[in-house]
Amino acid sequence: MNYRTEDEVRDSAKLILGFDKTEPKVKQGTGQITTFNQLGFKGIIDKPDGWYLPDDKGIPAIILETKSESEDITLQKWVNELTKNCKIALTQYKHVVGILYNGNGVRVFLDNIEAESTAPTLQDKSYYLTLFTKNTIDKQQIYNLTKRINDCLHIDFGIKNLYHRMIFTACALVGKRYGAFMVKGMDFTLMKNSILSTLSKSLEESRKQNLKLDLLIEVYSEIKMNNTTNQDAIDNFIEWITQISDCVNSDYWNGEDVMGIFFNEFNKALKDSNMQLLFDTLGMKHFPIKKKSEKAKWKELQQQLEDARTKRAIDVFELIKRTKLIPIPPKLDGWYHLYQKAPDTVYASNASIQSFLELDYLQFTAAIDFLFPDAMFSTEHGVKGEEYDNVVFVISKGWNLYQFETYAPMITGHSNVPEGKQASYERNRNLFYVCCSRPKKRLFFFVSVPIDAVFRAFLTKLVGTDNIYTYSQYLETNLK
Repeated sequence: MNYRTEDEVRDSAKLILGFDKTEPKVKQGTGQITTFNQLGFKGIIDKPDGWYLPDDKGIPAIILETKSESEDITLQKWVNELTKNCKIALTQYKHVVGILYNGNGVRVFLDNIEAESTAPTLQDKSYYLTLFTKNTIDKQQIYNLTKRINDCLHIDFGIKNLYHRMIFTACALVGKRYGAFMVKGMDFTLMKNSILSTLSKSLEESRKQNLKLDLLIEVYSEIKMNNTTNQDAIDNFIEWITQISDCVNSDYWNGEDVMGIFFNEFNKALKDSNMQLLFDTLGMKHFPIKKKSEKAKWKELQQQLEDARTKRAIDVFELIKRTKLIPIPPKLDGWYHLYQKAPDTVYASNASIQSFLELDYLQFTAAIDFLFPDAMFSTEHGVKGEEYDNVVFVISKGWNLYQFETYAPMITGHSNVPEGKQASYERNRNLFYVCCSRPKKRLFFFVSVPIDAVFRAFLTKLVGTDNIYTYSQYLETNLK
């Protein structure tokens, strides 16, 4: 197996972290000859492998320590090397992120204390800079405030269009984040113009890269109000926007897959022919069928849906929207508007809202059948003491402390335990046993890492030659 050298790993890390960019008021880069003294730490001749050092000492610094792919970053000597450099950075910075990276695994230290539950692969520096930010979001409070804002804009300001209410709220929140002047007692025109001016200035660089921001600002500026003189409403709006800004303490919102949730609940209700469930899951408080003619409409919709569900997801969605029998949740209505006006908008996993909604509806039902509620996913540690009929044991990259492809063959003597690796071997052996002893009936190994001759010999002895398939072979094989 060919391993990347430390220089190659460092060069790769430079690009992934974004240390190759030139940014104002920041020293960042990688190398082996730059000393801390050259970076502004007088008299310190130690040399970090990579650094992100903003002029503003209140912003966290980042110190990078790289090793070749052949090195084991679980060894304490590499941790000591990193924390020594981080300690130097801490003489000038309030917070320092330390990153130990060997091209496969990554360990992260916040002020020299190892962080838990961080991304298993190396990320852009922006990810690490937010790790010191309190990352709790009071979602219920945000939902409550959002409802108040929506009602305020609808009733007190007279904005009838839901999409316009969403845009106005979103722009106010972004404006508030970037310092828009918004205080109780100001009139409506001043508040609206303050938000618009802040958006235009703060997002100027982003607008060059994303023309949709111009569309957003254009829509915001053209939103019409029926009433702009209710000072109590203006003050309430400002207060609630401020409260939401205070609630959101993280730059990252782990938002729900709203389309997935909608189709899941919708599909579940139709599958069971449970119309009450359908109304409950869509938030309809009153049963909408009050007379025979209305029942006929619902029956017709059910028949039309049977046909639409053989087509695309968007065909199902537009049929529901067209008939107006089932209310569309606001989030979905917003995404549908983007599907029409800005179809390239990213919905999830770099997929546009257009490509997502134009998938076959059967792909949604297949995913729902698999994921809800019977499929169970867990980490290897999370299944200790559990038993399941069938288990898929995934062996992949991204976990620093476990390399089953290296250590598992040592269990059967296919390879020897290297000197100094006894603890690593025992840790891998014990967890390998946990994973293999969970199934009652069937155990599948899904291996996504390169398989060398030693690991292949181990797997062959474990499962037999006839039971090893490439992924394409497995898809073409009728296994029972």
